[in-house]
Amino acid sequence: MRQGVYRRGQRRHYGANGGESFHHLLPPMKAICITDEIDTCDCCGRTDLKATVVMQLSDGGILHYGRMCATRNSGKTSKQIKQEVFAEEARQRNRQATMAANAAALAAWEKDDFNVKALEIQRRNYHQAGGQQIHGNFPDWLRNRALGLSA
Repeated sequence: MRQGVYRRGQRRHYGANGGESFHHLLPPMKAICITDEIDTCDCCGRTDLKATVVMQLSDGGILHYGRMCATRNSGKTSKQIKQEVFAEEARQRNRQATMAANAAALAAWEKDDFNVKALEIQRRNYHQAGGQQIHGNFPDWLRNRALGLSA
């Protein structure tokens, strides 16, 4: 049978099922989010879409595809794209939570006058306990004390 000629009832298969596949020619894409702010597909030009999938190319470029174009051009199923989006949203939430915790710690440190007073008290305790002759250098003594390794 010639290529491209199919019997009645026969379907064209793509990818892992055999037949023609072009996904290896496309750059790898990653689904970032699904948004309704942009309603035009960058692939086919269709407008008035309910939502578009924001796809990030391996070189950092951003494309807005309709859901069907996203599945066709990425070589992924709709379910895989949704899973990528949920995973990316979870990474962003974790990143934001970490940044908020770091900002809170920095604010507390700045509020406590950069904790210089506490550091001065620790340095005084270090020298009263014998200093470098007994405990070694101050940063190591402070770290061991924080870890509970020395009194």
